[in-house]
Amino acid sequence: MSTSSKKLVEFLFLETITTLEQSGWYDFIKSYYKNSILPQQIVDLLYILADFHSFIFQKKVCKDLRKHLDTPKTLLFQDTHLFKDIIKFIGTYRNKRFQILLWTNIKDFLFSMNHSHKKFKIRKIWIPPISLKYNGILYFKKNFKKYYNISFIEKIKRKINKLEQIISRYSPNAIILRTDSFPIDRAIILIARELNIPTINVQDGIYQSMYPLVHGRAADYVFVLGEYFKHLYLKQKIRSSKTIKILGYPYELQPLPQNTKKQKLTVYYLGQNFEAYNKELLKTKIKTVNTLNKICKKYGFEFIYRPHPGDSRKFLQKKLPNVNFAPKNETLWGSFKRGDIFISFNSTALIEAALHGKLCIQLKSYPLPTDDFEKLGICPKSFDTLEDLEEYLKEIAKAEDLKQFYKPVNPKYIEIPKPDPGEKFLELVQDII
Repeated sequence: MSTSSKKLVEFLFLETITTLEQSGWYDFIKSYYKNSILPQQIVDLLYILADFHSFIFQKKVCKDLRKHLDTPKTLLFQDTHLFKDIIKFIGTYRNKRFQILLWTNIKDFLFSMNHSHKKFKIRKIWIPPISLKYNGILYFKKNFKKYYNISFIEKIKRKINKLEQIISRYSPNAIILRTDSFPIDRAIILIARELNIPTINVQDGIYQSMYPLVHGRAADYVFVLGEYFKHLYLKQKIRSSKTIKILGYPYELQPLPQNTKKQKLTVYYLGQNFEAYNKELLKTKIKTVNTLNKICKKYGFEFIYRPHPGDSRKFLQKKLPNVNFAPKNETLWGSFKRGDIFISFNSTALIEAALHGKLCIQLKSYPLPTDDFEKLGICPKSFDTLEDLEEYLKEIAKAEDLKQFYKPVNPKYIEIPKPDPGEKFLELVQDII
């Protein structure tokens, strides 16, 4: 690699860490750092320090895709879950102008097999989950000198060279990333630039306007959910307008029936695990869930708490013995089908419920800064207190017709791709490659 050792480490690690610190997101957790569980992805060499392996699903596929650069084009996807509907569309693309290369973990094996068209060439590069463990983002920044040594740098460079050999071998026409912030993402981008391969970061989840944007800073292009997020990038002067393209919601939208008649409604509270960063916030969660449960029983609603994937279900069930939890095996889509009203602080799942036609309410009960979903046109109502929310739920309980409470999501915030996310995605990619 031609990049200097200092610039290499800064690009892989320090820029994102510095951005997170400047954002203020970690201000409220620093005093609790020793007792907290911080995300480790950003400072892990999760994939860079792995021994890279590749294997092919279909025996008859040519080993060297470089011989087939003209027809079809090759798109390398770093993740399958975020792009599942897009991959499904490309896999059945009528003109067979594209083929897919999957760079993902072993857990997505079944998905990639189930969504492979019989006559469609699909490959996968498997990267074993081996990592060099750090104690967290702030720890890495504080102990930077410990890791910045010749042995560390040489080890990184050797693994990056292996990574470059793999990418060179398959020569994709474009690389699509779920994020461009973590070391593996940055390594792929660094190599892709030397090989003149464009990289694309597709927005995964919502971004808060009061924080500096962490993702979408390194890739050549960023595909965003809507016009609102394009303006965020332009306002923070991170990107030029030409490198930002509006893809919209990357999944196939399946609107669900709205419960507009007078009958018992099911209320879901979508949990978020802020206590993983600040243990004091657990008190807020317990109070919020308990109070909501009592309010719903008071007005004849069925109340269900849907734990966050990072929650300790057993621990919370002990703390909330009178609360019904969503079944452990219930998918998010299953919750959308079962529930009528969804409440949360600022989760992406709340926005997805609204996109699927559900009545959604924002409850800003945590002492953390957040965007107002009512002002942005995501939720019909946003409340700062449980008392104000109770009055609103009381109105809903009394109403004979609930149509007055529903509102569509502002299309400038999240656009619905037409005719579908797969076709819109290919249109944007074709403009790039």
